[in-house]
Amino acid sequence: MCRPPGELKSDAADVQAKLSALVATAKGEWQAQTSALQSALDKFKTSLSDLKAHPSTSTISGAVTALAGVSAAAGSLLTAAGPQCGSASPSPSA
Repeated sequence: MCRPPGELKSDAADVQAKLSALVATAKGEWQAQTSALQSALDKFKTSLSDLKAHPSTSTISGAVTALAGVSAAAGSLLTAAGPQCGSASPSPSA
């Protein structure tokens, strides 16, 4: 299912808010993983801005690649946090 860039940007903002809350709560734990996720999320948000400004197959590809980076970074965070949090699998809220 294809989602408009505006919805993806809103989703990214939601992930950003939840990541910020996690970082504040974790107090430095999983710092490497949360930093990697922040970096990947920043790249994804930039790719969405590029996509909106210059829609093309190239910017679509860039957004897809950046989203894969977010997914990989989130997976690493889940793997690191899983043993202490009791679950290493995501639970989508949508």
